[in-house]
This record gives sequence, C-alpha cells and structure tokens, in this order.
Amino acid sequence: MNTEASLKPILTNLESLFSTFNTYFYQGSLTKPVITVLSQGRRKTCAGWCTTYKAWETEKSAKDYYEINICAECLARSFEDIAEVMLHEMAHLYNVQNGIQDCSRNGTYHNEKFKEIAERHGLVVEKDSTKGYAATSLNTIAQNLIRTMPQYQFDLCRITKGKKVVKKQSTIRLSCPICGAIARVTTQNQKLICGNCNTFMI
Repeated sequence: MNTEASLKPILTNLESLFSTFNTYFYQGSLTKPVITVLSQGRRKTCAGWCTTYKAWETEKSAKDYYEINICAECLARSFEDIAEVMLHEMAHLYNVQNGIQDCSRNGTYHNEKFKEIAERHGLVVEKDSTKGYAATSLNTIAQNLIRTMPQYQFDLCRITKGKKVVKKQSTIRLSCPICGAIARVTTQNQKLICGNCNTFMI
C-alpha cells in the first residue's frame, strides 16, 4: 500500500469541486483559475482567497490566470465547509472577472456587491461587524447539490506547531419559514421547532 503523502489527489478534488460549481451555479462562465493549497501564514482567520490580479502565467499559451487558494490548515474542516469556502472564493472570482469591486480595507471588508453575487450563486450571507458581508454558509440548493456529489476526502492538512487538529463536524442550516430564525444541527434527521412561531424549521 502506498503511504506517501501527496497534494495531488487534494488538488484534483478541489478542481473537480470548482468545475461542478462552475457548471451548476455559473453555467460555465468562470474562467478556470489556478487552484492552490497554501498556508494561511499570519492570516489566522483566513480560510481561502482569490487573487485580484492574474497571479499565474504560462509561456505556452501566453495566457494569465487568477488564483483560488484553499488554506492548508483548513483541510481538516468538513467537506461542506470546504465547499462553502470554494463558493465564497468563486463569488470573488466572478466579481474580479467582471470588473466588480466587492471588497475594501485591503480586501477584508465585503460590501453589498459581494453579498448580491454570493447569494445568487449558492450562499447565504450574513453581516459581520468588522468584515462586512463576509460570513457565508451554503444555501439549501448548494446543500442538496453536494449531497449528490462524492464526499471528497482531504486526508492531509497543515498544522501549526504544537497544535492538534480536530476534525470539525458537518452542520446543516435550518431556518424558520415564518420569521426566518436560523439554527444549525449536526445530523440531517434532527427536527427543531421555532420558539417564536411554534413551527418546524426547514
């Protein structure tokens, strides 16, 4: 049995995830970027990024490419979490390809233009007091889509020295159909009743 560590299967799975989302949510309109797995470095709260410039070039085709990175430390997260990060960065990619400025404050504050595009392409967006509309989660359509996909395994992740990686559980977002209250559960079969409206959350 081959026990050698390699990023190749991880990158293959991330590229497949991008292609599926590009087809389903963007009708194939996004130009494929170079997908990388790099360390967050000093950006401890960063799960991924999309460059605002074409960071890669090739002499063979004289064509340049943007970059989408999934932070190496975040590969310990659930498949759903990684899918959410990919869709988040794809919204940035759509905006940069279409000349839409969706961030300020050195790329940390997400504005309403980001919110609009992200919510049109598989995400629920909530406002954060310091980062604007940066808090994203999968909407129901995206959740249902990834349940039909292979649950890619990311068996490698980068760790910070002295810190043990704890694999996060997948969560499912429920909301009240009446008042819009939100809750999260860890198993698909759990049922919750909204305390405000006395009705099942969906």
